[in-house]
Amino acid sequence: SKLAERTMIQSGINKTARRDKALVDKISATIILQSYLELINS
Repeated sequence: SKLAERTMIQSGINKTARRDKALVDKISATIILQSYLELINS
């Protein structure tokens, strides 16, 4: 979730939206899936 938080900050997502646990979870899941796909495709 720390990586998701940093990603949201870099993307310009405002502080109120960053407090949304569902959004943090979605971004975390996206990062995990992307990492997995990169791993199996390399």
